[in-house]
Amino acid sequence: MRCSLVLAEVNLPPPSKITVKEALSEDFHGKTVDITGVVIRQIGPETILLHDGTAAIEVDVPPNQIPQGGLKPNTRIRIKGEVTLEGRGSHEVEANQVFWVF
Repeated sequence: MRCSLVLAEVNLPPPSKITVKEALSEDFHGKTVDITGVVIRQIGPETILLHDGTAAIEVDVPPNQIPQGGLKPNTRIRIKGEVTLEGRGSHEVEANQVFWVF
């Protein structure tokens, strides 16, 4: 018996490489973005404040994307995720991928 595997091509738009200031605009709500910056501080177990020199934004990081020692202040990271508008009117990023350099 012969089996074949068919791979379907998925045409997902690549994340937009932007600044935090741009992510805070209404134009990027619901869009996937790519942002690089430094961790200012950890706000909660899975939430950090990220700054890139233009502005700061909260980033929700999945637990499996956080290194064992945590994401310490001044750690340079790159995140890919979706910009969401929170109920209190502020934007944040729901990270799908986090890359860091120690």
